[in-house]
Amino acid sequence: EKMDSNVLLKVAAHAGFQAQSPLIRSVTNAYEGIIDHSLIENFSEREGGVSAVIDGIIITMGTRELMEECGISVTEEAYDEPAVFMALNGRYAGCILLGDVIREDGRNAVMAVESTSCDCILLSGDGEERTRNAAAAAGIREYHAQCMPLDRLEQIQEIKERFPVHSVLYTGLGTVDSSCLSAADVGVCVNGLESETAFQAGDVVAMDNSMAPLADAIDSGKLTQRIVRQTLLLIAAAKIVLLLLALFGVVYQLWFALLIDVVAGIAGILLSSRVLE
Repeated sequence: EKMDSNVLLKVAAHAGFQAQSPLIRSVTNAYEGIIDHSLIENFSEREGGVSAVIDGIIITMGTRELMEECGISVTEEAYDEPAVFMALNGRYAGCILLGDVIREDGRNAVMAVESTSCDCILLSGDGEERTRNAAAAAGIREYHAQCMPLDRLEQIQEIKERFPVHSVLYTGLGTVDSSCLSAADVGVCVNGLESETAFQAGDVVAMDNSMAPLADAIDSGKLTQRIVRQTLLLIAAAKIVLLLLALFGVVYQLWFALLIDVVAGIAGILLSSRVLE
């Protein structure tokens, strides 16, 4: 509102350089210039934003609620996208809109998972428009917007009731989605290296924050399940045949029964080794 957009981003990047909030950090990450640490003084962080003195100017940056708490009037109307508002010396200077960018491997991961005869459903805490755009970019047909953690739990239960004979796999962050990860049949935590909670909340932890191997894991799970069933049927069939032969008096030597039993066991082991391929 009162300065060039490039200057606004530069000042915002300096003010949020030491911030821990992902919202503020994303602004700093968007700045491609060099951060001059000598310009940053009196940095402090609070819920909703940060404040700092940059080159002698007091910078307040954060959510609309933070601006209101500081008595700073924001002229822009509400946005569906997250926005970071900034004030200079207590006067509103402008805002930076943040938007989601689907990772390059995101759509490929969704396509790979759906190729395993699975349905992908997006549960998002964002607004309707942003969720719809993100779902379209990722190639996901079904989505639910404005889902808080409790809403996601309800959606998981509804999905379980809708697909009673199938398993529900949920991917999320171990820090905020721990209850959802536990409620699903399989919980996949995607921030394994960033959160110790991930190792407790998730059944599976993606160490590289990528969902690309998920389709291979689903295929391996289905193959393992199929091989286990085949192995059990083979061993059960061998036992039943031996039992019938013994009932009709065809086989009565113990060594022959043990031989058949050992052969069936070895065959089961060899059949199960297909999982290692």
